[in-house]
Amino acid sequence: MARAPLTDVHDEFDTGPVVHEILDVEKPVPQERALAGMSQQHLQQMSAVIFQPVLAQPAPLPRTQATVLARIREAAAMGSSDFYYSYPVRKKDGSRDYIEGITIDGAMAVFQAYGNCDVDCREIDIGWAWLFFARFVDYERGTSVVRPHLEPKDSSKIGGVDATRRLQASHNIGASKATRNVIANAIRQYTNFCEEESKNDLVKKVGLKLDEHRKRVLARLAELGIAVQRVEGSFGRAAGDWTAREVAGAITQLRMLNEGLATANDLWPAPPPPEPRRSDSESAAVPSPAAVPPAAETAAEAAAASPAPLPDPAGSEPPPASTQAPPRNWTIPPNIVGQENVIKALTELLDMTESDADQDEFERQNKERIARITGVKGQQFKAALALRRRQRQTGDGDA
Repeated sequence: MARAPLTDVHDEFDTGPVVHEILDVEKPVPQERALAGMSQQHLQQMSAVIFQPVLAQPAPLPRTQATVLARIREAAAMGSSDFYYSYPVRKKDGSRDYIEGITIDGAMAVFQAYGNCDVDCREIDIGWAWLFFARFVDYERGTSVVRPHLEPKDSSKIGGVDATRRLQASHNIGASKATRNVIANAIRQYTNFCEEESKNDLVKKVGLKLDEHRKRVLARLAELGIAVQRVEGSFGRAAGDWTAREVAGAITQLRMLNEGLATANDLWPAPPPPEPRRSDSESAAVPSPAAVPPAAETAAEAAAASPAPLPDPAGSEPPPASTQAPPRNWTIPPNIVGQENVIKALTELLDMTESDADQDEFERQNKERIARITGVKGQQFKAALALRRRQRQTGDGDA
């Protein structure tokens, strides 16, 4: 089981990009908002990046580990699915794993149970994103931890067409992630304990009424229009065979979907379509026996069945029938989604082209799908198109 990374920027701030490196790649913004044009003193006054050191202080109510664990266990029993997230992912070898971690609700419950501590979250507006700095302070031990988090301003889809609501949601999400990350890093053993306790508590609750919870999950999937086969594929077993672990996992995934933290494709990727084969195209070109008309038993019957051609008054011969075959279908199926799957399907069809005319028709039919391949992948595929033509002209390669 893989544990989710605790920061979305880098693991160690001292070894990652510093502020001026982030500013170098900053998107263009008005000069009055660009940090590159601000003095160091102005920057420190605006963002208060410099945190004062903290020393150990005597606490009226000293912290004990037994008390902290008991408080966390009690909170986890009440929070259950609200305290952790879990969704399946496919590993490189084709097997499945789970990305799991503690939510902001669980982190705040641990923060309150730990006691004698503080969390301070501050942000810097760099134009296209916010750079959050969250600091966890343990007053009893005199230690502190700072964690950065970079949150783009267009990261949230909550709010629909209301740009102000989307901006507010993105800001709140960034602050929550920064706060969660710093708590999970500063007192990781306690947040891990909270995550496991809440997970086990939810599984126990589901197990007591397994059939009821399974039916409620399937009903909710039907309301959202999500094929149950996709969820079954992510868990690796049919819905009727789901254990309390799978049902509990589906409950947390549906909660993430409702809160806008993930999409259905993120949680339950659609199965890839079957790869096209040469035999499929060849068999499609051969007509079925039912489509072939029965042959005439004799030539006389064939001649009688067909009307005699009318003479041409001008004496000219009738134009020959067109023998040109219709253009071949080079379009990839519309149900192929994901850039990697689209590139793979296009490459396989490109390898089947035998002439420049075939490739011209291939590019014409898939013009929109090719245009959507951007970045390095798009440049590589366009280079593959040019290479295919060059190989065909020079006689190199498979062409």
